Amino acid sequence: MLTCVCSFVIGVLFLVLVRFFAGVCVWISIVMVALILCMFAFVCYTKSIQCAGASLFETGSQTTTQVVTYAVAQATEITSGEAVSEELVGDGNSYRGVQSMTQYGQKCQKWSVTSPQEYQTYGIAPYTEDQGGTTIWCFTQDPDIRWAECLPIGLDPPECQDGYAVSGQTGRDALLYTGYVILGFAGLWLIVVMCLFKQIVLAIRVTQVASRFLATTPSVLVVPMVQVLCTVVWCLSWFFGAAFILSQVPTDYTPTGYYATYDAAWEACTYEGSGPYGWPVSDVWRDETCGGSAVSKCWRCQPPRYMMGLEFAYTFFMYLWVNAFFIAAGQCIIAGTVGIWFFNQSRDTQFQRGALRKSAWNAVRYHLGSLAFGSFIIAMVKFIRYVMLFLEKQAEARKNRVMAYVLKCVQCLIWCFEKSLEYINKLAYIQIALLGTNFCSSAKTAFYLVLRHAKRFASIMVLGSAIDLIGFLCILATTTIIGYTIQTAIHPEVSPIAPTVIYAMVGYVVGKLYMNVFHLAIDASLQCYIAVEEMGMDDTCVPRELKRMVNKQPTDGQSSKAEDRTSNESTAEESEP
Repeated sequence: MLTCVCSFVIGVLFLVLVRFFAGVCVWISIVMVALILCMFAFVCYTKSIQCAGASLFETGSQTTTQVVTYAVAQATEITSGEAVSEELVGDGNSYRGVQSMTQYGQKCQKWSVTSPQEYQTYGIAPYTEDQGGTTIWCFTQDPDIRWAECLPIGLDPPECQDGYAVSGQTGRDALLYTGYVILGFAGLWLIVVMCLFKQIVLAIRVTQVASRFLATTPSVLVVPMVQVLCTVVWCLSWFFGAAFILSQVPTDYTPTGYYATYDAAWEACTYEGSGPYGWPVSDVWRDETCGGSAVSKCWRCQPPRYMMGLEFAYTFFMYLWVNAFFIAAGQCIIAGTVGIWFFNQSRDTQFQRGALRKSAWNAVRYHLGSLAFGSFIIAMVKFIRYVMLFLEKQAEARKNRVMAYVLKCVQCLIWCFEKSLEYINKLAYIQIALLGTNFCSSAKTAFYLVLRHAKRFASIMVLGSAIDLIGFLCILATTTIIGYTIQTAIHPEVSPIAPTVIYAMVGYVVGKLYMNVFHLAIDASLQCYIAVEEMGMDDTCVPRELKRMVNKQPTDGQSSKAEDRTSNESTAEESEP
């Protein structure tokens, strides 16, 4: 019980943190995505120029040093207006480059100073040709490293005398081009972010509104709890009745004869003993009595443990329909609560606290028919997908692999359509709760709403999904840790493994509970905001997080009505004496 209470408190704290830090977290995440892409691009490029015997980190360090040195040299050239030369002649006495770092990133000591390394002429020891020097070098500012070679200024990678780590030129080119492609994606990501800047800001504000709604109206969490309770009761009762229907296998379902071989029995059981629907099929078993005949026919068909007929199909469809109805009712009630809270910001908190009760009454009194029709459509699509699964089992029973794979693909397509339809239905339920229209009108409005505001819905979907995942993981992990701590503190002598598993389950349920309601509140808040814009409503009812972002855009019908009203008023003024 303590862990459960702590889990709910953790959920509320997370919503409070989201309200204040959503913007910071979002922009940090956006920058981190760009940095991660750039890092992968850099790794691919570094791997393509990595020399044999050198580590990837060493090559990356040299490449970074080369890029930084090149940038510093270009900046120096621009500010001074003098071109520099990297030409190395003879022993290097005439070298006048602008090297500032060694190939491993140590800072070079200026030739005009004698500390920390004692000054010596460029061509004299410790640097001589017989010691292996091949390019320019400098004294370092590291007391432990007297001198080190430098990379010539430029962006061309140095030649590898002993070959490359990736021996094939094709492999190196593939890594190089892959790095360029990833870097292009990073640039494209930043361009998309700049193009969707307003939508991202709106998504952050809407997320803050939803978090404040859930923090100030925690009673709305009762809705999914009631949903779960009703679903459990319904499923238990349905499973009991469905088990009875499934077990009613008639006596004439399978052949009753005897067969001499297993193959003959299997063929008869599969093709003749598969009932009117082809699946499930009968099993083959050996009867030691062999039928009492002189010929040893000992193989028989055993009826399956269950049978799927029209009666079960009807009850299964009812199961899907009722489950979809429970989901629809919960979504409509929560969306209505958000709408009442959203449009009554100027009212007192007592009125806002009664939003859940008023929304539940509206759903039961006015919207049950629309919710039943919407859930009927979802149940029908699910039922068709399960029928395809049933046909797949039939094909597998007949050893028809081609048809089985075809039916798998059909199920995948139906599943994609089902998920899209569920999303449109959720938006339609929000429209029903906000405007009171029937299901067909609400679904049509929701569909065109998504088309008109695709950028906004896409931003909300991505941001909401990310916050959902973060919140769920935070609640799950924190609940488990707190439960483990409480368990070991109160009962140190008891093994904490089994209780910790229970605490993790509690965190899972509470996390899903909070995040499902939170995501629905985000979607409902966005539709409320769009309604304020498109209907030209007064922004006094808008939550403070969205007041500055309201851009009133009355629809054509509302514009024409306003124009008619203006023309009528002007005519009336002209007719006055």
